[in-house]
Amino acid sequence: MLNLMRMDKKKFLGILLFVIGAMGMVLELVGSRILSPYYGNTIYVWTSLIGVILGAMSLGYLWGGEIADRESDLDGMISRLLLISGLLVGLTGLFKELVLQFISTSFTSSNFGLLVSSVLLFGPTSFLLGSISPICANLTILNTKEKGSALGSLYAFSTVGSICGTFLAGFILIPLFGNTLLLFLLAMILIVLSAVIGKFENRIDLIVGVLVIGVAWVYGRENKFFSIGIIDDIDSRYSRIQVKESIQYFPQLVRYIVMDNHGWQSAIFPNEPNNLVFEYTKAYRLSDELKPARRNALMIGGAGMTFPRDFVRNEGKKIDVVEIDPKMIELAKKYFLFKEDPAISVIEDDARKYVKYSNNIYDVVLLDAFVGISPPPHLTTFEFISQLKNKLSDDGVMMVNLVGSFTGVRSEFVLAEIKTIREIFPYVDIYKLSPKRNDTDLQNIFVVAYKDDEARPDKILDADLSKLFSTKVTVDTGKSKVLTDDHNPVEFLTRNL
Repeated sequence: MLNLMRMDKKKFLGILLFVIGAMGMVLELVGSRILSPYYGNTIYVWTSLIGVILGAMSLGYLWGGEIADRESDLDGMISRLLLISGLLVGLTGLFKELVLQFISTSFTSSNFGLLVSSVLLFGPTSFLLGSISPICANLTILNTKEKGSALGSLYAFSTVGSICGTFLAGFILIPLFGNTLLLFLLAMILIVLSAVIGKFENRIDLIVGVLVIGVAWVYGRENKFFSIGIIDDIDSRYSRIQVKESIQYFPQLVRYIVMDNHGWQSAIFPNEPNNLVFEYTKAYRLSDELKPARRNALMIGGAGMTFPRDFVRNEGKKIDVVEIDPKMIELAKKYFLFKEDPAISVIEDDARKYVKYSNNIYDVVLLDAFVGISPPPHLTTFEFISQLKNKLSDDGVMMVNLVGSFTGVRSEFVLAEIKTIREIFPYVDIYKLSPKRNDTDLQNIFVVAYKDDEARPDKILDADLSKLFSTKVTVDTGKSKVLTDDHNPVEFLTRNL
């Protein structure tokens, strides 16, 4: 290896640990994207990933230390560990969807399924990569007097590699390649590293490894990564987004966007694109019934842009749509029939930032921002809802789509958010969009908040609205706490959804 690399062995081992450190962080970050369609992009996903990967690497350190003490051919051992790691990463890229589809539907506890998925997909590779570090450390301190300095340099290389891997994955690699192709790329690099350290002596291992990963790459791409019903699967700067089609849920074909297995972000009937799919989007039409003069709207969360298209079908209306993810807008144009329209202004920005700095005033605000089934925590708080109220005209109305239940374990977030809204708006009505559902069932809950008394409908109109769209209900928020910027545990409150 010394003659091949033509460099000091300690430097080469440092570079090797730099690469492994970078790969470990890339694997961790891409892991969040792999898991998100099934478990969301929550703190629980990160907790599970970080815990499993660190735990597996710790066990790898122990095992690698034992190997370093008893094996004579340490270069060969590193080569074999890298080869096996590469094959495991390739297999993860090939079979991850099948594994996740099976596990996510096999356990009643979502968090337990998340933990099992993390262990199966990322535990073995993390274990093997971790075992390489003590072997490299052993090789580094052989025949050197400055053992502390040598080990310190080695750890520094590894840590700097982790830092570089973090920035590369987040800013460049994941948006550029997506999670599946990136896994295959990592697998290729590990296999090539294995061959380099093995001095290309074991050509059979190298050929087999490259062939397996190559076949996996091509086969996975052609078969949509073994996913059923997926017509597109992309990674943006903010999330992993899938576009699917199915006839399972409606009597006709429906196309929809998902970011986890718990809910849809947008949907359209391809054969009847002007018919809204969801009851809550139909309920947004309440703005016309409450006061037909309302012509200027703000919508937080655009996704497939189905309701903005519906809103401006009546001439003279305008709507500003704040959507943080430009990839969502691309998908809306590609799959959901959204076209550029002077009546629809799309603002690619974080809603919190836009609302804070915008000077626009609106007749109606529609809040429908979700990451999977949970809303972004910073868009649920007293401070943000107060800012939205300030953007309303004197007789303005805010409409909010919530997901949860009225009572039971699934009601915690809904009750907290309703209480937060009631702290800000003097008049708040709650509608049950599916009257036949039990109060403990998971469902869409529609909130209408009025800036003043004159904006509220009279009793006759109110009765008509209830018959037309939903059932108005009385909600007791009880001991629920107001959500604030300082304390908004949305992911904890939605853990049972």
